[in-house]
Amino acid sequence: MYVIKPEAMAYSGEIRTIIEKAGLIIIDTKVLVMPKWALKKLYPDLSEDLWSATCLAFASLAEAGLVIGENAVATLFRLSGTATAPGDCEPESIRIRFGQKNPFIIGEVRYYANAIHRPKNQQEAENDVRLFHQL
Repeated sequence: MYVIKPEAMAYSGEIRTIIEKAGLIIIDTKVLVMPKWALKKLYPDLSEDLWSATCLAFASLAEAGLVIGENAVATLFRLSGTATAPGDCEPESIRIRFGQKNPFIIGEVRYYANAIHRPKNQQEAENDVRLFHQL
């Protein structure tokens, strides 16, 4: 599952095209305001300060999508960018192209508006798919 975050929704068509041109097939999508319970499942290890920033950032529409294809998890990870901070991602990645290069800071917490959520590994992907079906 991927989630195009609210700050990148204006580019959702371009992001879907990048995903599909890489050989992945988008089999389902949902456009929604992510509920707090779903954010807790996507980001279970956030500190309270970062949790507040995440809830604020997701306070408008996002797109969740399911993809299939050969090496789907690794391909989506590579396409999205392998770092959290967009400025540290590969030059053609979704995060560097559509994310905000600099974080916004709340207190001492840096929040990266990095355009897209994607799983890092197969276990996260399985958890994300279960979450998608609960949305």
